[in-house]
Amino acid sequence: QHLRAIEKKGYIKILSGASRGIVLNDSENEQIPVIGLVAAGGPILAEENIEKTIPKSKNLLSNEIDYYLRVKGDSMVDIGIFEEDLIGVSKSVSTKVGSVIVARINNEVTVKTLIEMSQNKVVLRPENQNYNDIIVNPQVDELAIEGSCVALLRESI
Repeated sequence: QHLRAIEKKGYIKILSGASRGIVLNDSENEQIPVIGLVAAGGPILAEENIEKTIPKSKNLLSNEIDYYLRVKGDSMVDIGIFEEDLIGVSKSVSTKVGSVIVARINNEVTVKTLIEMSQNKVVLRPENQNYNDIIVNPQVDELAIEGSCVALLRESI
């Protein structure tokens, strides 16, 4: 009965007709990649290389997370995103004004709060008073919103 309860929660699969036929679900073995750096300051050149992977966990929002980025800089410290933190990025979560997003501006990537978005003007706000807003004209500059920040991991030392 205990094993059936664990199976219902999705942690294991009981194979019928097999002696000791218990296996861990594959979803527990899935990994989310840490694929590079994102600027929390001025934008930095985007480099996509897999630094490491982090196992998916049912305790985290890992179904929403497509990848992690390591933060460089201090422009988001007022909302608790510090240098060396890992932010979980989701491509599928809709971005709206007020969301913390990862934006690619002319092949440079940055994490900022989306303040305004129209055809002629996009305003990205750093959450640190020492930095100015980034104002982008999508008609002139190449702008792509890579995803929304849906999680934050801080590695203990």
